[in-house]
Amino acid sequence: NPERKIGHAVLIGSRHGGTGKSLLLNTMAIIMNRTNVNTINVRDLHNSKQDWLIDKTMVIVEEVKDLNLSDMNNLKTLITEPTIMADKKFGTYQQEINHANFIFTSNFERSLYIPDSANARRYFVVFSELQPKHPCYYESLTTWLEHNDGYGIVLGHMLERDLSHFNAMEPPPETAAKTRLMGNSKTDFE
Repeated sequence: NPERKIGHAVLIGSRHGGTGKSLLLNTMAIIMNRTNVNTINVRDLHNSKQDWLIDKTMVIVEEVKDLNLSDMNNLKTLITEPTIMADKKFGTYQQEINHANFIFTSNFERSLYIPDSANARRYFVVFSELQPKHPCYYESLTTWLEHNDGYGIVLGHMLERDLSHFNAMEPPPETAAKTRLMGNSKTDFE
């Protein structure tokens, strides 16, 4: 359902770098057509120009760590609202349709600041404890994707999934990773 804006963002985390998060998201970006996807970093979220958001279906924010309350408040609108006020480079500040669905990646359990359930309802959090596989595994997987119609096979698998009950505004599943992240978001005093 690429035409539907989802009411929450996804955080894909892992304790160790090199587990394949970027490979997974790059595969999704290629399947969705790279022009519909943008990959940014946290610094771009603070940029006064939002060219990275306009006309995008998916925005990947890589290497998120220690976002603060102000950052999280700014993200609320970007994640949930169907329109936003955006300032284009060499353009005007105007209302734009917001198609973007957000996926964050991190190697840190203290990445997003979600101290309570009111903020947590906007996030689906998954976190892996797995060690990275040998580099040959990722090389082999990349070769399969690029030279053995791997992207087409993955797309075919995704298109065969039954999404007839998909509800873009349904709250995300609760996970142990989200509970830990909420605990890590509390101050030392709390």
